[in-house]
Amino acid sequence: MPYQKNKKLFPFFRQLAFPLRIFLLILVVSVFIVAALAQYFSASFEDYLASHVRDMAMNQAKIIASNDSIIAAVKKRDYKRLATIANKLQRGTDFDYVVIGDRNSIRLYHPNPEKIGYPMQFTKPGALERGESYFITGKGSIGMAMRAKTPIFDNEGNVIGVVSIGYLVSKIDSWRLDFLLPMAGVFVLLLMVLMLLSWFSPRISADKCWGWNRNRLPAWYASRKRCLVRSMKD
Repeated sequence: MPYQKNKKLFPFFRQLAFPLRIFLLILVVSVFIVAALAQYFSASFEDYLASHVRDMAMNQAKIIASNDSIIAAVKKRDYKRLATIANKLQRGTDFDYVVIGDRNSIRLYHPNPEKIGYPMQFTKPGALERGESYFITGKGSIGMAMRAKTPIFDNEGNVIGVVSIGYLVSKIDSWRLDFLLPMAGVFVLLLMVLMLLSWFSPRISADKCWGWNRNRLPAWYASRKRCLVRSMKD
C-alpha cells in the first residue's frame, strides 16, 4: 500500500529517466545547502558589522569627549572653537557627523549651524546624569543613523556635556553590499559547479555500473543476436 501511494504521489518523477531523477535530487539538495550557507554567512556578517560599527563609533566618541580642547570649549560654550575642532576631527575619520551638547543635551555644535541651541534628539533619560555611554538608532535631523553617545567629563569628574557620533544607515548598507555581493557571486558559482556535477555524475556512474556506454550498445546487441542464431542452428 505505501508503495502504491508513493507511485500516485510522484507519477511525473517516476516517468523521468534515472539519470535525470538523480540530477534533480542532487540539484534540490545542493540548492538547499547553498541557501543555508548563504543565510548563515549573511547573518554572521550582519552581526559582525553591527558590532564593529558600534565599537568603532563608541571609541571615536570617547576619544573626542576626552580631548582637552573639546573639554575647555564646552566649559566656555565656545561655539566657534568647537566648530573648528569638530571640522578638523571629521576630516580624518569615517563617521558621518559629530554633535556636541552641554550637560542639558543642548547642542553646542552641529554640522548644520541652524540646529545649534536646540535639544539633541534620541537622548536616553537619566543616562547623561549617570555618566553612561549608550547606542541608539533612529532618524534624526541628518537622517537614519546609528549613534554612539558618551558624556564629557571635566577634571573633577563632573558631566559637563555629551558627544554624539553618527554613522548613517545608508553608509552601513553600502559596506554590507560591498561584502555580500562578492559573496553572492561565490555562492552562485558554487551552485553552478554543483549543477554541472549533478548532471554529469549520474551518467558517468550509470556507464560504469553497466560496463558500457550507449555507443557500444548496438554492437553488443548484434553480437548477442549472432550468438543466438548460431545456437539455434546448432
